[in-house]
Amino acid sequence: MENTNKSPIKIFLILISLSLLIFLADRVGMLSSTKGVLENIFVPIERFVYQKKISLTVDSSSEIAQLQKENRKLVNLVVQLETCQKENNDMRRLLNAPLPSEWKFLPAKIIGFNEGTILLDKGSNQKLGSGSIAVYENIYVGKISYLGENFSRLITPLSPYSKILAVVKDPQQSGFIARGLLVSQNNKLYLQKILLEVHPQVNDLVLTDIQGGLPPDLPIGKITKINKKDNDIFQEAEIEPLVGYQRISNLFLTNFD
Repeated sequence: MENTNKSPIKIFLILISLSLLIFLADRVGMLSSTKGVLENIFVPIERFVYQKKISLTVDSSSEIAQLQKENRKLVNLVVQLETCQKENNDMRRLLNAPLPSEWKFLPAKIIGFNEGTILLDKGSNQKLGSGSIAVYENIYVGKISYLGENFSRLITPLSPYSKILAVVKDPQQSGFIARGLLVSQNNKLYLQKILLEVHPQVNDLVLTDIQGGLPPDLPIGKITKINKKDNDIFQEAEIEPLVGYQRISNLFLTNFD
């Protein structure tokens, strides 16, 4: 294509040069007798070169537009493949998670996040129940607070409206160390109402408590700091969620009961 484009340009330049020479010769009166003959020869050739160049320009523009269209298709295909790969990876992690075998899961996409509330693309038309919870791997993400026909809202632990009874466990030991109330304040998680006589530690896990109406032992976060004062009745722990609620794009819903 590149050689084809250059060839008419060379011919065009040659013809321009010849035209210039003919013009100069005509100005000094050297071509008065042969002027008409030369015009009959060169004008059709010049017209052909002009038309050929315009045709090549149009063809090149059409090919570029077609290539751009194909490129957009390929980009969209890559995005779709990446999305499918992520969904497959999420499903694989879920299958490897230590969750009850009788639970049935409905995959859902996150289509919005605001102040600790997640907007999902699943609702009652997809047989989603109002008591459903969401997990990412085996991590507790939240509970359905509003159920529409084709969308729903999920309250995460970071929502100011969330209050979760939770237990503290040492990852290296069985049994729980303490209980408390998990709340959100200024977009941070705190485990409050922990008795002074118990001794939770940094990096201990915080999990759901069956007494709170949720399935037990679903991880939520880990302790990053203990706030304790001798004259207080309770101590408090700062909690870091095990998953970034704003960073995930897919999760799984289940009616655990």
